[in-house]
Amino acid sequence: MKELKGFTLSEVLIVLAISGIVILAAFEVMLLLEKHMKTLRGNINYKEEVEGVEYVLLNDLNTHKSYYNSKEKAIYLYSLKDTLVYRFKGTVFTRKKDTLLNNVKSYCFFFAGNKIKEGCFDALFLEFYGKRKDVNVFVSAPNDAAVYYKNNR
Repeated sequence: MKELKGFTLSEVLIVLAISGIVILAAFEVMLLLEKHMKTLRGNINYKEEVEGVEYVLLNDLNTHKSYYNSKEKAIYLYSLKDTLVYRFKGTVFTRKKDTLLNNVKSYCFFFAGNKIKEGCFDALFLEFYGKRKDVNVFVSAPNDAAVYYKNNR
């Protein structure tokens, strides 16, 4: 009788067990990778959101005259065409009726390099709570000679 060559049942079971362990490890790595990608996507979206707020503020501050009212916690930006109102309500920062960010930690205003509590300003510092660390935004507008002349009289 001719002897058949092949694998024994125990050899096949060992190969299946090892293959199962390798597949399980690969699946765990994929889940971990997916979790990291989700976190990274969230961080990138948050960074883009903060940069968008910075861009809008910079554009508005450079095209409008600015005034901060500390009682109302409101920024008024006015020009011949329109008036924009930014408000701080707790940790929420809004422009007109749109919420820009809802995680404001602190803010302060400057005029000609000096920190002010109320009035006309030419620079604004915002600090936001971040996912891992706080994020700072500083925007400023250039002043013309008339502004400095009025303040030194």
